[in-house]
Amino acid sequence: MRRAYAAFGALGVLTVVVGLGATVASGRPASPATPSPSAPVTTSSGAPDGRATIIPYAFAPTVAESSPQSELSIHNSIRQLVAGLDPSEFVSVTLGPPPTGSERNGNWLYLKLAVPSSDSNNDTQQLWEADLLQGDLAELIGSDSDLGNSIAGSTIQLDGSDGSTAEAPSGSGDIARGQVFRTLASPAQLVTDAMETIRSFGLQPNEVRLLHPLSYALSVIATVPDLSKTDNLATRLSSALLGSPYEFEGLYLELRDPSGSVLFQGSSAFRSGVTRVHAGANVSLTGLGVGHG
Repeated sequence: MRRAYAAFGALGVLTVVVGLGATVASGRPASPATPSPSAPVTTSSGAPDGRATIIPYAFAPTVAESSPQSELSIHNSIRQLVAGLDPSEFVSVTLGPPPTGSERNGNWLYLKLAVPSSDSNNDTQQLWEADLLQGDLAELIGSDSDLGNSIAGSTIQLDGSDGSTAEAPSGSGDIARGQVFRTLASPAQLVTDAMETIRSFGLQPNEVRLLHPLSYALSVIATVPDLSKTDNLATRLSSALLGSPYEFEGLYLELRDPSGSVLFQGSSAFRSGVTRVHAGANVSLTGLGVGHG
């Protein structure tokens, strides 16, 4: 499987370490400064299974800047954001100084993620959730107009259940603070709309999952019945699912062939500015409409 990563694109040192797992899922501490995310919503169809510029840019309308949070609020924010993702994937989250030799100053996010195997090429979805967490935490803890100045970057360690470990690429873009990813639809309606969009492309939805760390984020796994009709598919489907302006703060898209083999995995987290792309061994990224890997 070919792999490509792209990263588009407060100096007081504070370290917060949170052990995450059942404790996080069992009870989120309330914080007036932090929105309370709803639990992830999962619906299945029953089918088988760097920085480019110093000028911040926005994917959605922006609102007034927020004030920096206290250490306690940061601690609560991490716990609440993780609770709106998949807490079982986060082994630990640490906010601290940048690693030795880093060319960037400021807060640095250190994450350990639980994956089946650190070298399985099957970690795009977990990395996407880490990218969402990074961007959302930057939104909550700082006041600079550029989120990249709230959290300068991240280091992601993959802890495989088979005992293997590896470090995954990460990044941070120059993204405008205060973006609004807002929809008037209910969570159930968002899932229904996504499934209808998938079917309108002639695809079979395997899973549609709605997460809510800070805003809603959409995860889609779908089967492509006719492999002769993949022209520009990933780009066209992503655009249709996201809406205009974007309804979601992030999108994970996985396309499979009728046998269940992965054709494409792609993710975007719009507050961190990180996009990740995987393609199957014999799949043309250009043909799927996502450039080249």
